[in-house]
Amino acid sequence: MAEDLPPDPGNNAPEEASAVARGDASPAAPLPAPSPVPPADCSWSAFLRFCKQRQDLPASFAGMIRTVAGEWKNGILELTPGSEFCAERLRSPETAAMLAALVREYYGGAAGVRLLPPPRVKTAAEIKEAILKHPAVHLLEKELGARLIDYGHPGQG
Repeated sequence: MAEDLPPDPGNNAPEEASAVARGDASPAAPLPAPSPVPPADCSWSAFLRFCKQRQDLPASFAGMIRTVAGEWKNGILELTPGSEFCAERLRSPETAAMLAALVREYYGGAAGVRLLPPPRVKTAAEIKEAILKHPAVHLLEKELGARLIDYGHPGQG
């Protein structure tokens, strides 16, 4: 299920940012809208370059945001974090507020942010089952007498 991140609470205290993130309070009045970025520059990679040029962003934010996939759709930046850990970091009131402010600054004052769920990671049992059901494995067993000795998660050596 997708969730819209709260708008930037401006200069409110962290407690107020948490209240906005929980939906217990309404955000501060919106900031004046900067002029929108031309459509050619609305790509996720252009937004990442914009963030990289900002010297005032914490290094941890810059590293984390590179693990996220993003797509600009109809005035909303849709983000898909690479993991549940990254999703939790994006949901924190401080990070959500920082991200909302960056998105408004780059894309324009009415821009929004939507956090999509991270992709599901298959368990070891699911991977083994899929391998054992694959026709190529059956062919190798039948033709060569091969058998599966080991398997692993893609990307893990």
